[in-house]
Amino acid sequence: MNKNERCQALPVIRTQKVDRRKGGMKDNVITPSSPIYSDEVKAWIDAFDSLGLSDNDYITNSDKIQQKPIADLTRDETLTLITAIIRGERFCEGRIAKALEDGTLEELCVHLHEVTKQTKTSILLSDLLKNNGIDPKDVVLIRHVLSRDHANTCFKSGFIKEYTQIQGLNKPMLKSSKYWMVFISTSGTNAKFYCMYSYKGFSHISEHEMPAGFPFPEMYREDANLYELEESDL
Repeated sequence: MNKNERCQALPVIRTQKVDRRKGGMKDNVITPSSPIYSDEVKAWIDAFDSLGLSDNDYITNSDKIQQKPIADLTRDETLTLITAIIRGERFCEGRIAKALEDGTLEELCVHLHEVTKQTKTSILLSDLLKNNGIDPKDVVLIRHVLSRDHANTCFKSGFIKEYTQIQGLNKPMLKSSKYWMVFISTSGTNAKFYCMYSYKGFSHISEHEMPAGFPFPEMYREDANLYELEESDL
């Protein structure tokens, strides 16, 4: 596990009252009361140590963050303060008990989980392609912008594939591809995946190849290429 994962594995110790042994006088020596820690607390301390979360330089590091609110602490600063409380028990018996009873340890644990939780990461399109056995170099990305009348009309009338097939003559990248990945614009510069097409070849466009009902017949009279695309289930 990496350090963040180890921090997440540390249980949150809840605020609780700590029982104490009564002090007394014996042989003219005053024995102060001492805390009795529950098995839960002892297990939590053992977990902190076994997960390797202790700050070995906690004394020096604690001095740097004495006035810093817990909410503003970094991961390592949080671990420094937890270490200081646990190790401080050796020199000042009852320090852990105080931090348990006033809620400090619970607040530190909750904050530690918050600053080390796994955030949602971006997924690269290249990774999605590779996971499906496709070399990204074999894919052309096409984004149709619906603010353009031709693209919008063809999208609404179900002719996006036919609209995509008509491309200019000087586009060698299209001819060397294996797949065309088509997106439809949404808000701003965003786009929604529409379809993955397999590229099969091209020919010079001909008016005789225009499908019935295509809204812009003039596009089939342009000096352009008609690319053969086959819809893929990818």
